[in-house]
Amino acid sequence: MRTGGRVLLAAAMAAALCAASSGCVERVLWVRSEPAGARVFLDGCPVGRTPLELRFSYYGTRELVLRAEGHEPARRLVALEPPWYQWPGLDLVAELLVPWTIRDEHRVEVRLAPAAPRNLEAVRERAEAVRASAAP
Repeated sequence: MRTGGRVLLAAAMAAALCAASSGCVERVLWVRSEPAGARVFLDGCPVGRTPLELRFSYYGTRELVLRAEGHEPARRLVALEPPWYQWPGLDLVAELLVPWTIRDEHRVEVRLAPAAPRNLEAVRERAEAVRASAAP
């Protein structure tokens, strides 16, 4: 093999190695709640229970709703803002040329308020009915 062929082969191998070792950007939304175990809905779709690690592809404002038994639902609009390395133009460098994985993490913590009884008189009537049925 001539010198020119070896150089071309070495360049092709170096390019393939660079392409194979390039990193990426991993986008993660962490959702935690008090109490834990709340159902999570992202943009109206159920995605799991807290604590939750959600991977996402696109930035922007997302609607997050958390629901737990005995608690009022909580609704949050979460602004997922891109970091500087995800701005148009620079994102190509972060996605293709950086040889390691970059983690872009966003965290949301929500405290759910206990649900107040809607109608105390109805609750009292049901309690009396249960008591009456349990008495010997």
